[in-house]
Amino acid sequence: MKSPGSTTALCGRLFIGGATALSLYLACMALAHTNLAGCVESSACQDVLVSRWAYAFGVPVSFPGFVLYAMALLWSWAFVRRERTLTGFAGGMAVATIIAGAVWFTALQIFVIHSYCIWCSATHALAVTGALLLGCSRLRHPARTSDQRGYGLTAAGAALAAVGLLALGAMHGKAPLHQAVEMPLAAPDSIAAAPAMEGGLALLGGKFQINPASFPALGNDTATHTAVLLNDYTCSWCRQFHSSLDQMAASGQPSVRIILLPAARTPEAADVQRILLTLYHADRNAWRSLSALLTSGQIPAKPDAAGRAAIKLAGSEKWAQATVAHAAEVDQQLALAAAVMNELHAEVLPQLLCGSRVLAGTEHDPAKLQKFLQNGATTPAPPTHREPRASLLVLNSDVHLDDIEAGEPHEVQIKVSNRGDAPLSLGWLALEQDCEVTALPAKSILPGEIAVIGLRLTPPASGGDFSRTIKIHSSAPGTPGIVTVRGSTAPRVAAKS
Repeated sequence: MKSPGSTTALCGRLFIGGATALSLYLACMALAHTNLAGCVESSACQDVLVSRWAYAFGVPVSFPGFVLYAMALLWSWAFVRRERTLTGFAGGMAVATIIAGAVWFTALQIFVIHSYCIWCSATHALAVTGALLLGCSRLRHPARTSDQRGYGLTAAGAALAAVGLLALGAMHGKAPLHQAVEMPLAAPDSIAAAPAMEGGLALLGGKFQINPASFPALGNDTATHTAVLLNDYTCSWCRQFHSSLDQMAASGQPSVRIILLPAARTPEAADVQRILLTLYHADRNAWRSLSALLTSGQIPAKPDAAGRAAIKLAGSEKWAQATVAHAAEVDQQLALAAAVMNELHAEVLPQLLCGSRVLAGTEHDPAKLQKFLQNGATTPAPPTHREPRASLLVLNSDVHLDDIEAGEPHEVQIKVSNRGDAPLSLGWLALEQDCEVTALPAKSILPGEIAVIGLRLTPPASGGDFSRTIKIHSSAPGTPGIVTVRGSTAPRVAAKS
């Protein structure tokens, strides 16, 4: 004959057994410094697993969790039978500690870390469910003594003491950090000076060329060497490495400038990078402030939080102008970083590119990091003296017009910006048929300014889809700006007689 609550107890043991297996998996992955399945550097669970609260006295908390769950499973029979023995008492303490620990770590995720680890949450859910089932089974079992109050209070006190010890270990211990891996890059001389670009860099054997002045950087322009960092602000390892490199670059030992390529492996990460790049082009001091807030953890690396901070730092009017003026350039920078990541097959972030080698992951030994930078950093091509010149950028180079009336003129506005360092004068516009200019800037466009060109376009009277190309000639060197206007006309409706 089955004892009261035997089925409930069996289910409780199965749940705690599942929690035991998961906690062993978490402990093994933490000790091996290996990412969990589905938990990459830029995920929320990684923020939890690399926080100080994931370790107690330098040991992953999943390891004592594994021991606790295993002991609770072993002592569950004596606990359910209400044995007044040391084993029964230990089982009660284990069950109480499971519940107290789950409450503690859930509260940490919600109120302190502001991120959630699905693996940790699943482990706690299994363990708490099993503990509650064991408690229900115990209540159905006939009591061997009428005095249970002191037993329950003692078990609860022991559980609180155990959780307090873990908290003390987390506050005074330090989480072990995974080590970076140094490896050669496929292309020889992967980062080298690019003579074709004044002061520029060629990446990966010349497949990519960047202008360091257009990207955020750590260090200063007078540094003798340059390296490139693929960095993602939503990645906890990247934020730690960013802080280490910032301190090293500021110290001047070695004298290196580190260009930050805006890596992003998720849409959320891309939004954060877009905010920071826009702020960088608008106000570099404001960018430094926002970057420091994110890397130090003072604000979460989320688009909403970063956007609010950017508006506060730059001012709403300046921020609104910057989002329009620099949208095209920011898109190009994100696309470049994505292409470099794809070329490198970058599965681990951050990645520090230096000469013909790359450091994948976070290096926390200053001496090793300094040696890596000294041995591989590249001297950029020295800028040559040149006269100031204008640069034309068309902000809306591809215009779409839908359902406009056939044969009727339609007004179009083309926005252009001067991205150079000298005034820009518009010359003549090469227009296709049925296009005419209605407005031109009355004076030269100063560096950083945006101007509007007015066009009147008449779609064909026959209707259907159409396309027109306009070339904008100016005082800026190079090819003229090109605008393509595409559209479709709405069918004519015959008037009723």
